[in-house]
Amino acid sequence: MTNDYKIHLATGIEGRIGRCRASVRAAVGENLRDIAVMAGKSHVRAPLKKGPSMRFYVYERYRVFYQLDPRTRRVMVLDFGTVPAN
Repeated sequence: MTNDYKIHLATGIEGRIGRCRASVRAAVGENLRDIAVMAGKSHVRAPLKKGPSMRFYVYERYRVFYQLDPRTRRVMVLDFGTVPAN
């Protein structure tokens, strides 16, 4: 049995990421792969009561919202966009 998590992009996210510079696309992809690898190494299997919690990270001026779902073994990218200016 493999512990690998797969990356799943919500509808429309791939197009938004695709409009970014190549360096941003590469960095986002690398970060998501790292998240998937680390999730696969995690041994915490707590039951989900209300579903997986939403997480995010920021790269340059882009924010990536994602969830780790241990039931489906997926890193689900839910939203991608620019960080609002203050």
